[in-house]
Amino acid sequence: MKAAYLVKPDKFEIRNVPIPKVKAGEVLIRVLGCAICGTDLRIFQYGHAKIKLPAVIGHEIVGIIEDVDTGVRKKIEPIIVGSKVMVTPGIPCMKCNNCLQGLFCTNKKAIGYHYP
Repeated sequence: MKAAYLVKPDKFEIRNVPIPKVKAGEVLIRVLGCAICGTDLRIFQYGHAKIKLPAVIGHEIVGIIEDVDTGVRKKIEPIIVGSKVMVTPGIPCMKCNNCLQGLFCTNKKAIGYHYP
């Protein structure tokens, strides 16, 4: 598959990379589109202290489910290969007091910053 890597401010490089294998707790999504927001533009122009380059940035994603870990299928029904989805980029830690109370995670990570 192809991925756009930000290699330095103001420079992307298109790379061929292997299609990821689904690990425990994961869903593989074929990206059909990724919007560009103000944060992405700032990262493109100036970099970001939390992002080590080269990196795949972007977090406003729509796509199609390609594969699902069986553990996820047991927790989230129905999650169907071939379904169109949009991605919420925030990934809560599920360990902090806020997460345990169903509130906004204080330790969240995000697609496009911590994960490609």
